[in-house]
This record gives sequence, C-alpha cells and structure tokens, in this order.
Amino acid sequence: MSERWVPLLAAAVGLLGGMGGAYVGGTLANEGQQDRFEAERKAETRNIRLDAYVDFLKACETAFYIDETFSRAEKTRLTGELSAALARAALVTSSADVPPAAGTLAEACREDDDDPVARGPGIRFLEAAHPELDTDD
Repeated sequence: MSERWVPLLAAAVGLLGGMGGAYVGGTLANEGQQDRFEAERKAETRNIRLDAYVDFLKACETAFYIDETFSRAEKTRLTGELSAALARAALVTSSADVPPAAGTLAEACREDDDDPVARGPGIRFLEAAHPELDTDD
C-alpha cells in the first residue's frame, strides 16, 4: 500500500468514528431528555390531581358546615362550588374508583350530621385517590 493512502485511511476511520460517536451520544442524550420530560409530566399530573383532590375536600368541608344561617344565594354558591370541585376531581383522575367515592363523599357532605370527611366516605375517597398520588411510579 502506498504511503499516501495511509493518511486518507486514517482520516476516513477518524471521520466514521466521530460520526458514530456523535450518533451514539446524540441518541443517549435524546433518551435522557425523553426520560426527564416523562418524569416532569408525571410530576405535573400528580400535582394537578393533588390540587383537585384538596380543593374537593375543602369544598366538602365547607358544604358540610352550611346551615340555616346561610342565605339561599350563599348556599347555592357553596353547593355549586362543591359540584365544580367534584367534577374537577372526577376529570383529572385515571382511576375508576375515585369518581364514585368522590360522589358518595359529596352527597354525604350535603346531607350527613356527622363529619363525612373524617369518617367512612372521606376515608374511602382518600383510599381511592391515594394510589394516584403515590410518588413511587
């Protein structure tokens, strides 16, 4: 082999090595970025659910304490807020167990004499919602 082909061969091998390294590095960087985006999406979804569930529980507590001292307009507004919070909690969930548990809790908050958030309906709602808020996904 002539001496002038050695530098060309070395340049070709170097070029192919550089291109291969760039491809592998780019692929690994893209996969890492995709994993970070997925983790961020899961965290954001969890935060949206957590906010919706907390707002729902607050609306339940408020609805539970509505009594005859409230005006009709105030009762209507507060029960409307409970209905809206219930709908939001049902919309953000991916669990089939959360909407019925939330509905039962909302109904109990409108009618029961004993605090349903701290009792059976509230506990059942929290048990249904908890798996979606678990950070070990």
